[in-house]
Amino acid sequence: MPRRPFTVRRVFFLTLVGASIALWCLSSFNSRRLPGGYSLEWFDENGKYYVTGEGSPDAGGAFDGTINQIGWKDSEILANVTRIYRGDRDGWYVLDVKTRVIRGPLSDADVAGDAMPCKIQCHPPNEE
Repeated sequence: MPRRPFTVRRVFFLTLVGASIALWCLSSFNSRRLPGGYSLEWFDENGKYYVTGEGSPDAGGAFDGTINQIGWKDSEILANVTRIYRGDRDGWYVLDVKTRVIRGPLSDADVAGDAMPCKIQCHPPNEE
């Protein structure tokens, strides 16, 4: 006579492992690691991307706004941001990941010119 409890336990265990892997994969699609302990995260609630990290505000992330375009190097994150508070100016902002200081808004000419010596290539947040 076969031992049924062993089979039931095995199926339960494999189902649990499979579900855990599926949840991990789904969560990794909503988040991408950035330098300095920051992350680019997509929120289901509003379908927008934010840069989050240690010490960043809860509502709008590190840039206090949603991300339209983003690029990064080891020391800086450059993002085109729509600010949460409509009294703040939208535009290009640079986050120095070592000092956690944000500069901006920068003009398109500043981003393309000598103000950005490390030349960061940007793309929409949903592209690799």
